[in-house]
Amino acid sequence: MALNFYENLSSDFIKLLEKGNEHNIIIEVGESSIKQPFKVHSTVLCYRCPYLYDEFKKSTISNDDNIRIIQKPQISAKIFDIIIKYIYGATVNLEKVETSVIFNLLMTANEFQLEELMTRLQTFLIENQSSWLKLNFSKIYNSSFQTNNLKALQNYCNDIIAKHPNLIFESTDFNTLPEAALKPQISAKIFDIIIKYIYGATVNLEKVETSVIFNLLMTANEFQLEELMTRLQTFLIENQSSWLKLNFSKIYNSSFQTNNLKALQNYCNDIIAKHPNLIFESTDFNTLPEAALVSIIQRDDLQLEESKIWDYVIQWGISQNKTVDGDKNFQILKNTLQLCLPHIRYFQISSENIIEKVFPYRQILDEELWADILKYSMAPNKEITSKILPPRKIFTTQLPNREYIFQITSSIINIEQATEITSWVDKKEVAYDINNNPYEFNLILHGSRDGFEPKVFWNLCDRKTNVIVVAKVKDTNEIIGGYNPIGWNSNFINQFSESNGSFIFSLKNGNIKNSILSRVKNAEHAIYNSYIFGPCFNNDLYMDGTQTFQIFVKDYYYENLIRKTTGQFYIVDYEVFQIKKR
Repeated sequence: MALNFYENLSSDFIKLLEKGNEHNIIIEVGESSIKQPFKVHSTVLCYRCPYLYDEFKKSTISNDDNIRIIQKPQISAKIFDIIIKYIYGATVNLEKVETSVIFNLLMTANEFQLEELMTRLQTFLIENQSSWLKLNFSKIYNSSFQTNNLKALQNYCNDIIAKHPNLIFESTDFNTLPEAALKPQISAKIFDIIIKYIYGATVNLEKVETSVIFNLLMTANEFQLEELMTRLQTFLIENQSSWLKLNFSKIYNSSFQTNNLKALQNYCNDIIAKHPNLIFESTDFNTLPEAALVSIIQRDDLQLEESKIWDYVIQWGISQNKTVDGDKNFQILKNTLQLCLPHIRYFQISSENIIEKVFPYRQILDEELWADILKYSMAPNKEITSKILPPRKIFTTQLPNREYIFQITSSIINIEQATEITSWVDKKEVAYDINNNPYEFNLILHGSRDGFEPKVFWNLCDRKTNVIVVAKVKDTNEIIGGYNPIGWNSNFINQFSESNGSFIFSLKNGNIKNSILSRVKNAEHAIYNSYIFGPCFNNDLYMDGTQTFQIFVKDYYYENLIRKTTGQFYIVDYEVFQIKKR
């Protein structure tokens, strides 16, 4: 049993501060006319306030006694007296201290990086001084978002604004609001729509971008405007399904941050049930909300083998607790997955997969369930007590094309841009719909992953046909590239290859208004094969170094110039895809 004497320890350290014995620092606070010195010790600061200790190390010796001086003119003596007594004695006496001083004390504690004190002061203000906070709301809100460390105060203010948005949006300080404060709230454009709905019960979505409509929906949820939420969900599902699918991962995660977007959740789950790879193979899978994962694995029509569902659930559980996979802390994993495990169809998993996949994690299952799984696996006719969930309804017939959702693995182009390229490949006057793209994209080279040297290109892309090259230009938003149906061929090194279907292009994106398509006009010299180059569309576009491209001549072998200038330019990354019709 430990005997603690913290009170005496605190008292003794306060005496050390007040007497200043053996001090080696003087901290001067306040302006020159009312400057006040505090005698302190570097050893105490080293362990109790690293921020001031760093100031001590930067300061210079001021006299023969090796005393160093730190000046803090912007901090009042009253506030620093409270701070330094906290540092030495771990006590703060707020009795008879004005609330405005306590708030300034909080801001100073943030500057000095005293996390424990910051946490306690935020709690004290919220629980005991809420009237003062509301009276000075605009100032408090602005100040709390000048730093990332005052989360409790930020959340307190945001909860108030959600119910009373005029406190900020109609205040004289709105235009000076920190960006960090505005982002978790709403833009003026969205608030304009919201307030017109509140006053006039009308919402005009004409010419409003779909991304803004979705943010409007999330704001309506925050403001608890149920009627507007219902109508917006219906509008997005019925009129903007392509956009929803294009931004599927974001939409899915966002819809499960709340329990109020049931229509959107169901819409997403209906798609995932047919195309589970949209979520289970996405880079965002491990950050999926628990409610979302549970809602999808409990569906009878989830088109995924049960053993794979088990693998994904285990993967998700381990990712929530980084230490689990290392020390095999199965109890933590079991607690994490307590809502998921009842929805696994254990008795539909083959005996081989039970041994290979479930057995290593048997400790997260109830003993009775694990015994029944073994019994069912070895003697399926024996009676068991555990509940047997029905097998999932796996469809063997091919899903109609309208249900197909095109995907691409790329860090350079998105689904819309890839669809535009394939429309050019097939010489379509009207571009394909993103959900009816007839091609699959297979990434065969990624510069930042595989390397930029020409030899890498030839090792991975030699004699590959129907090849698309895309590159992101350094220091710009340009995305350029080309299509080569016949491919580059090492059998024709230092020779031209004839191609009637090749083209080069520049793609429309955030800052580029229109795409540029440049089809070949000199088919005999459309493609050049050389080990010293990477992909080469003759002199109109070719990779001439490890991370450089060139456009050597102006629209000589191809119809149009795809950049404003010719000559060499650097790229950030490039990718090569082989496409084929699905």
